[in-house]
Amino acid sequence: MIQDSRGADGPARGMPEATEKEGAMVMAVDNATTGRARRSVGASLYWGAVGVVSVITMGGIVALTAAQVVSRYIFESSLFWPDEAARFLLILQTFLLAGASFEKGEMVGVTVFTDRLGRVPALVCAVVADLFAIALLLVLAWYGWEFADMNSMQTAAALQIPVSWVYLSVPVGLLILMAHMAAALVRHLRGLFGGDHRP
Repeated sequence: MIQDSRGADGPARGMPEATEKEGAMVMAVDNATTGRARRSVGASLYWGAVGVVSVITMGGIVALTAAQVVSRYIFESSLFWPDEAARFLLILQTFLLAGASFEKGEMVGVTVFTDRLGRVPALVCAVVADLFAIALLLVLAWYGWEFADMNSMQTAAALQIPVSWVYLSVPVGLLILMAHMAAALVRHLRGLFGGDHRP
């Protein structure tokens, strides 16, 4: 009778090592899946908020403008507050949704030069442009905050609300846009140092 040279406990000694490797692989997969799930939930909440802001601001602008037209041309008596309210909603919409517009590629971009370049030179130009844009947005956000703070005691003529509430949409919106541009910078850097991404 030939006995296995590994002995009776040979497979038993090898199992913990294999189990540890499998456990590490499972944990890595779980962590990656959990990270993607969290990012997915965060993205869903963000885009949901974008949709809510879009509906409220655009719906409010349309409703207020229509109410003013009806009041002025049918009842021959203009309301004193819809114009100011619609103007404030337009400011909120412009700045708070600028980041979403950038992410969807809805902003105007001049790509006549970079379209003629190869992938790597185009990515280098994109990275440089991202860095300059982020720096500019940071400066503008700072001055936007200063301007809102400087006018914190001022109230709107018709609505009698602090105008700083409206002015704060400038730095907040610019910071949101800067976050989107930072994400684009990361994508461009990944494409530059490995990958087939093109700006």
